[in-house]
Amino acid sequence: MHFKTAIKTIEEQYSVLSICNGAYYGGGFNIAPKSQLSDGLLDIYYIEKMNRLRMIPLLLKLKKGKHEGKHKVHKFRTNHIELLFEEPVTFNIDGDMLTSDRFNIDVLPQAITVYNDNDFVESIMKRKWKSATAALLAAVTIGSLTGATAYAADSVSITNVSYDPTRELYEQYNKSFQEHWKEKTGQDVEITQSHGGSGKQALEVANGLEADVVTLALEYDVDAIQDAGLIDDGWVDEFPEDSAPYTSTIVFLVRKGNPKNIKDWDDLVKKDVGVITPNPKTSGGARWNYLAAWAYAKDKYNGDEDKIKEFIGDLYKNVLVLDTGARGATTSFVENGQGDVLIAWENEAYLSVKDYPDDYEIVTPSISILAQPSVAVVDKVVDKRGTRDVAEEYLNYLYSDEAQRIAGDNYYRPSNQDILKEYSDVFDLDINLVTIDDFGGWKKAQETHFSDGGIFDQIYEG
Repeated sequence: MHFKTAIKTIEEQYSVLSICNGAYYGGGFNIAPKSQLSDGLLDIYYIEKMNRLRMIPLLLKLKKGKHEGKHKVHKFRTNHIELLFEEPVTFNIDGDMLTSDRFNIDVLPQAITVYNDNDFVESIMKRKWKSATAALLAAVTIGSLTGATAYAADSVSITNVSYDPTRELYEQYNKSFQEHWKEKTGQDVEITQSHGGSGKQALEVANGLEADVVTLALEYDVDAIQDAGLIDDGWVDEFPEDSAPYTSTIVFLVRKGNPKNIKDWDDLVKKDVGVITPNPKTSGGARWNYLAAWAYAKDKYNGDEDKIKEFIGDLYKNVLVLDTGARGATTSFVENGQGDVLIAWENEAYLSVKDYPDDYEIVTPSISILAQPSVAVVDKVVDKRGTRDVAEEYLNYLYSDEAQRIAGDNYYRPSNQDILKEYSDVFDLDINLVTIDDFGGWKKAQETHFSDGGIFDQIYEG
């Protein structure tokens, strides 16, 4: 099953999907502790796929409402969701048996005119739902009765379309920005997040997915949206540091004890080493991975392109699966136990070690690359929706001291050098990093390596 909203189609695998319009779910689970019946919005929670053993401690947190902000737990809010199944399924909807391969759930503001008894509404808000069916029904019916407040003049909503590993970062940052915007303007702001492989996300925005802002893995993906006529020229100069409020690099995640003794890129081409990395055709992180490996081979073979291609070819012969995004690759390595080494965003590797300190460790290669995720306002969308002010401030605030520390706490390298030094005990600040300029910029790198028929295609299909 997958699901989609007006904002995003979610196709990744997940263990739990909850659609709520009240705090409590079947069995007294406090799944949506901050949900309000009177706001006209559905609270959607989903948990990324994980094995049953690792689900047990998370289920205990779900029972108590202590799961928000945890790794692999995601939340967004919407007034519409569509559930799509590979084959028809039957639901018991308040006694009526309905069979279909898709179900639409909508909040319809002011669909029914009723006398709004505040005591009645308050009593419902305190009610613990007795079944998942009741909670699902309430998401439709109660939202219809009380949804008149959903579009109050003192609120605004924006959508941030981002890449795979920023989920935890923006879950924390969005809360900070909401407080900042409320204090600055008196206005509430609702922020919807969308995550996936960066290249795929850029394509979706270019093809009509409405994003007020994009926070993608690399400059080229934002350029693709500009080429579609949605972002004005000169976006890279709109915000400091070439519109890159934080940076990262590429490291190796290996199993505890490093059983294959992986120290550098050379070890990834050994015949007995299984490698996990995403697909450079769909994932921004995968393109950074590829270029970091290329930089190492270029240094090792003094620029001999034939030997460099052979090295990269040997590396990709060891790749067991090419997931579409970085988070999918992490799932393959961490949850599914595939491979001996994951080529990963630095922040993604740190999150895995944080969650499973007894299972994994990080290896920093001798040469890597300065990965600069890019941010931009989607001009055509914000001008249509009237959200330019809040969208611009949303990205500006990423450079504030508070937001820079949020980035550092989530294992991204702050662009503010003074704040970056505060994390010198976390990051290797002396690592040898090449930059995208060493490849002639993203336009040339994309055309040379990742375009159809480019070097990656020649190596991988050859």
